[in-house]
Formats: sequence, C-alpha cells, structure tokens
Amino acid sequence: MALPQQNKVGQLRRNAISVIGAVALAMAFMGPATSVFFNTNPAASGAGYALPFALLLALIVSALVASAIGAFAQKIPTAGFAYTFNTHGFGKRGGFLSGWILVFSYAMVGPMLLSAIGLQGWRYGAALLSHPDADDTLLYCVHFRTIR
Repeated sequence: MALPQQNKVGQLRRNAISVIGAVALAMAFMGPATSVFFNTNPAASGAGYALPFALLLALIVSALVASAIGAFAQKIPTAGFAYTFNTHGFGKRGGFLSGWILVFSYAMVGPMLLSAIGLQGWRYGAALLSHPDADDTLLYCVHFRTIR
C-alpha cells in the first residue's frame, strides 16, 4: 500500500487539477486576449487614430490590475483568488458571492470564445470563396488534407 505523498510547503499536490479544470482555466485566461484580437476593428472604427493610445491605456490598466493581484497573492498566498481575497476583505458573504460570480463568468467565456472564433472562420471562408482563385485554393486545401 502506497503512502500518501507528502508535499513540501509552498508546492501543489500532484494531479491537483483535472483536465476539465485545466481547460476551463486556459479558456478563462484566453478570453481577454481573444477579445482584444476580435475587437480591434470595431475599436479602430470608434477610436480612429487614437487606437494606439487606447490600447496603451488598456495595457497600463491591465498591468495595474496584475500588480494588485500580485500584491494580494503575496499577502494571502492561497489558490483561492477572488473568493479568498474578497473573503478577507468583505467577509464570508462577499467571498461566497464573488466566487460564484467568477464561476458564472468563467462559464460564459467558452461559448463566447467559440462563437467569436466561428464567426471569424465564417468571415474568412466567405472572403475566400468570393475570391477569383477560390476554386484553386479550395482544391489545394482538399488535396493537402488527403495527402496528410
């Protein structure tokens, strides 16, 4: 019978996160980058020549938020993130509420990412098929797929 693995202080337990948990975290952290990628054209139409300044301002705000999260993580070194930080600041009710709000927001990221990527793919396909050389490109893609 194998003994349970003893962890050193400050290390996570082996296999502490499942595949589904890892995918959910990856999608949650892909959300902001994907939103910047897919919203650059609408932002350019709204901000015009001020778009680089707007993106720089967003970068500064993101760095400040990351700095605040880093400071919280140094003060309260746990894996709880929003729940833990808000529990210490607002009590158990505030932590509970913010934890569930975060769970629901993470649940929305996956469908939003898939719909944005699907819309972009559809636009690319429509532009590709309206191109004069679309038949040759489509034929190349089919041949390439069968060769692999």
